[in-house]
Amino acid sequence: MASSGFDDYLRYSRRHLQKAVEAVRDRTAELARQKVPVRTGRTRASIYEHRIIWIGSECGTSVEAGVAAIFLEFGTVKMSARPFLGPAAREAVHILKGTPFVAYPVKKTEEP
Repeated sequence: MASSGFDDYLRYSRRHLQKAVEAVRDRTAELARQKVPVRTGRTRASIYEHRIIWIGSECGTSVEAGVAAIFLEFGTVKMSARPFLGPAAREAVHILKGTPFVAYPVKKTEEP
């Protein structure tokens, strides 16, 4: 069965959207590593990014950090919050705003 032009467009769009999301994910992790308060370096070393795979299809991405990151991000009763993941994500999302949409190459059809 031949694929329709719409199916081709969906595959093309998904590929470019995935690249943009991955760029934001990578930048978020990079900024989080720069912004994390450092004492021993363990929390910085625990920051990583990966694709989330669900039933064989990519459905998103994630930037994660170790358990100590929760306490740094939100604080505790005895320690004030020192957020770094949230600010990194807010800063990285501007990548999408600065990325021009790549137009889908339309195949020209011959006129009868």
